[in-house]
Amino acid sequence: MYHVLGRSAAFIHVRPHEPFGIVVAEAMAAGAVPIVHKSGGPWIGIVRLGRYGLGFVTEEEAVTSICRALELADKLRTVVIRRSYEFSYGMFKQKLKEIIYEIGVN
Repeated sequence: MYHVLGRSAAFIHVRPHEPFGIVVAEAMAAGAVPIVHKSGGPWIGIVRLGRYGLGFVTEEEAVTSICRALELADKLRTVVIRRSYEFSYGMFKQKLKEIIYEIGVN
């Protein structure tokens, strides 16, 4: 999977109403520009309403987003890889430590 994603310019996640979609973050870690349905968690929490990728609702928007992602792939590759670090195990541990510290302080 990572071999294919590493050679991909874009990744389209077509499942609507997805709660989170870790596969989107994995695709981003491989450098693929994410294209997600605007109805769920990947659009809000990972792609940040278009800041780190593209979104769609209709089939026509999906096609347009694929074409746009291919145009932007070289420019966004580093950006999406950096964004994917926010979902890494190391970042999870760091955020958990901060929460535990905050609870201990209060």
